[in-house]
Amino acid sequence: MKKHILLVILLIFSSSVKTIANNMTTIDPFEGFKIMSLPRENVPIGALWNLSLGPIGTGVGPEFLQNSKSFSSFNQITDKNFSDSINLGLQNYMTLNGRYSANNKSQFKVEDVSIVTLNSTDVLKNSIGQYIVYEAIKISKISVIIEKNKDLEIKASLLKLFKNLDITNETEVKNEKKLEMTGVDLYIAYRIVKVEKAKSYKEKLKFTSEGYSGNGFVKLSSSYSSETDNVVVQMCPCSIQKCMGMASQNNNDNNYGQLLSKCAVEKGYDFTVIFKNRINVKTGTPEEFKFKVFSGAEIRNINMPLYSISTSEGLEVSYLNLDNIIFAPISGTLIYMLIDRNYRKANIFTTKVKFTNFVPDSAAGW
Repeated sequence: MKKHILLVILLIFSSSVKTIANNMTTIDPFEGFKIMSLPRENVPIGALWNLSLGPIGTGVGPEFLQNSKSFSSFNQITDKNFSDSINLGLQNYMTLNGRYSANNKSQFKVEDVSIVTLNSTDVLKNSIGQYIVYEAIKISKISVIIEKNKDLEIKASLLKLFKNLDITNETEVKNEKKLEMTGVDLYIAYRIVKVEKAKSYKEKLKFTSEGYSGNGFVKLSSSYSSETDNVVVQMCPCSIQKCMGMASQNNNDNNYGQLLSKCAVEKGYDFTVIFKNRINVKTGTPEEFKFKVFSGAEIRNINMPLYSISTSEGLEVSYLNLDNIIFAPISGTLIYMLIDRNYRKANIFTTKVKFTNFVPDSAAGW
């Protein structure tokens, strides 16, 4: 009887695993993207999209972009029609107007790609009700099969096309040679979304010292922490203290105020942010972020990004806002404390943006 029960459990488990695997294979990471007939060197990510004219403006600067995903073995993970269209666009780009005739008989193929995504909730919040260029697929690696006797001619044409080209591998088979290259830097598809709504949530942080006193004993601490229902934030000038201690010892410098300002810029304040309700899939523990904030003795109006994730409705972004925090040394020591409760102002901001995909039928040149 026990054997039969065990067999049934194993069959159910096996079926469940297969179902999950099947579902995972049907997820298309490139859903909603519009393939361009010809790749481009630039796509104005962050620009508004006009239904007739295409993008309006040049989009955002590189500081508001991020490589959100990367994919190797591109042709194996995507729909064949999609990859065929991408590779055809690349082939057309290489031979456009016959400018490089040596490329005409070569077989170009996209190998690896990355997705470059808008990384600014402000742009999204200011675009509610509008269509916007949200992200684009960028080529990171290509391959080409060429005739060996045209090796030098084709390499020369490729170097004219791409300034940052790097041929990473060459393989010969009979009369042909396969070249693998990075540094192509071409965009091959883009994704338009309609921004429907955005909502921000603020969690105010109240920092307290990790030192304590009681039973006639006092322990001073430079570390401070704040805990809410969702997050724990810890901060410490630990590296700064070490820097000040060494500088004071080596140079006999006891101007702790100046040392603090100097070492804070060089070493930075240590921060740890732990989200109690977000689990790291790899470790099975709460999601944790560690980073340094480089500032002087005063930390004013600094925003540190924490996470940016795609959701079923759009996007969720969180960042730590350090509004006004001032450390100062206790007179005559290298132990620090926050000067006043008025200088412990910090918040966690989370913004949720809802948007829907829009695949344009046609637009001038796009």
